Amino acid sequence: MASFLEQLRGMTTVVSDTGDFNAIKQFHPQDATTNPSLIAAASEKPEYQPVVDGVLKQLRKDLGATASDNDVAAASFRPLEVAFGLKILDIIPGRVSTEVDARLSYDTDKSVAEAHEIEAPPPAAGESDDADAFNVSRLSPEEQELHRRANRVAKVSMQDIKMLRPEQVRLGREHKDICVRLRDDIEKAHREYDRRFKPIMDHPVDYFYRWMVEILADGDSSAIGEYPYAPASKHR
Repeated sequence: MASFLEQLRGMTTVVSDTGDFNAIKQFHPQDATTNPSLIAAASEKPEYQPVVDGVLKQLRKDLGATASDNDVAAASFRPLEVAFGLKILDIIPGRVSTEVDARLSYDTDKSVAEAHEIEAPPPAAGESDDADAFNVSRLSPEEQELHRRANRVAKVSMQDIKMLRPEQVRLGREHKDICVRLRDDIEKAHREYDRRFKPIMDHPVDYFYRWMVEILADGDSSAIGEYPYAPASKHR
């Protein structure tokens, strides 16, 4: 007789609500969700220390030599949420959601703003100073909305490719030829991205490239290979 969990799989989508990678591997959910409390609890476990150490090391580098330990700790939580979420994406076939601070529950605007900050990837290695300094908030409301949608669409496109071609993604990372190995899937996704967001394609930020690096290349821009699209000059 099938277990209760297997019976549930036949009727609904199983979603994990934890930051514990090992538990997620054990129960094989389709999707996952986390929240600040769960991430904090998971980050205290010794088996996840490499994830925490990697985030703190990068923050110390980004904040500069004058940053105190308290400065690094204060800036660490959102990057930890993203780091844990990306690790969970390596395990599950679906998507990961992250809850924002519960203190924002009754403030819709701040909740949405917080979500967009969590969602946005960091500038990928090699992007120009203009891309790093680009301020979406200075644009018109219509252009700001296009940027938000472009960011979401690029992220989901890369998640879909990773979900559909896990072995090719793995090999692409290993051989540093993701753009060649996954050319057909990437070109199909980019045609749609270009069609929908042509009015902002000349802005000095490329969400398609950023999420390709973060999701397909696991943060290693060298694994992309030769980026074939027009904004490539902004990344070299």
